[in-house]
Amino acid sequence: MYINLNADQKLERVEAANPTRYLKIDRVIKFFNVNKEGQMSKILVTYHTLDMDIVSISQKQPIPLVSHASILDVFEKLKIWNYENLPRLFGGQNRFCGLIPIIEIDRSNNCIKLLLTLSDKDEDFQMARNFSTGAVRSLDRFAEEGADKRVHVVIKIDPADKYKVKFAIEHKQGIATKLFTDTLNYLMKHARVNEPVGSDQYFIGKHPTECYASGTQLGQPKPLKFKIKFSHTSEMSNEIIQAFATGKINSVEFYEDDLTTNNFDPTGIFIRKRSKVELNVSGQLIKPSSTGMTQKLVDFKNSFAGIFAAHPNLRGLRFKINFTDINNNRQSAYYESQVDELVWAKKKFLNESLRQPMTNTPVLNQALCDRMLANIR
Repeated sequence: MYINLNADQKLERVEAANPTRYLKIDRVIKFFNVNKEGQMSKILVTYHTLDMDIVSISQKQPIPLVSHASILDVFEKLKIWNYENLPRLFGGQNRFCGLIPIIEIDRSNNCIKLLLTLSDKDEDFQMARNFSTGAVRSLDRFAEEGADKRVHVVIKIDPADKYKVKFAIEHKQGIATKLFTDTLNYLMKHARVNEPVGSDQYFIGKHPTECYASGTQLGQPKPLKFKIKFSHTSEMSNEIIQAFATGKINSVEFYEDDLTTNNFDPTGIFIRKRSKVELNVSGQLIKPSSTGMTQKLVDFKNSFAGIFAAHPNLRGLRFKINFTDINNNRQSAYYESQVDELVWAKKKFLNESLRQPMTNTPVLNQALCDRMLANIR
């Protein structure tokens, strides 16, 4: 049976095995989890801090003095070096391709807007359904093609701090925030090693202690190469921080692979693969003396370090943390131990009407970017 909802939320007659059978509109809405305006799930945006570090080329060398580099300057250079759309292939047999197809810099508003793309050659084939006939067809791809996912990233520049900024990123399943920093670090390494036009002198700073002893540059610091490394920290939601600090963690769950295969039926058709483990939390994950966000995150990760010390085989698993928030609502967060990332960043839901369809040529969704920027605090 096919159900059509018009703009007035009226249920139209549909062809079905029994044409006299109807579903009430309120039941249809609840079933499909849509609101009375017919909107599906809202746009989820999470908020983070981006740090840029000047790093020495080797441990034997000091960190050079650098005055020309900043986060804003780096993104301007990426455009000048034609690094928009430069692919980063990674994963086994180059399964994934990550890139930044659009970088838009708005100096007047101290912000950077960009698109981040992840393409996956092993992504499941999508199916398209004809709502009138019910016909279904596969949206096939060639062997060297991947399925694209695109998210918007908006960076708010702080003129007083050129090495640290706050940013918002649109959340989509399969795209971790770490993809953003990993892509930036790849582009920095590529530029430093391959020296595109105009970049040959960019990754050279001044030696902090050594100067020329003779010649035309007498007394001037010697040049010293450096690397740029990006990292990010998530702005933690108040709900989970409060729960961790007050001990309102209900349980921690994870799935553990069974070491031995056990038949689950007499004939051996069903074989036990993994088991769900649920742990009670009898104390606080965050020390009362910890005040800053960095300290609290360290406390959280240290609590899991004890688990990994006792059970090394659990490292790399995904842990579900069930907690009660300040409004006495039960919620869940996830700890991705493989990438050491707590997936419960400060978040905000934006109206579904801000979405725009994907096009063959990537286009920035300006309305969405403006709302993301407005919510960066």
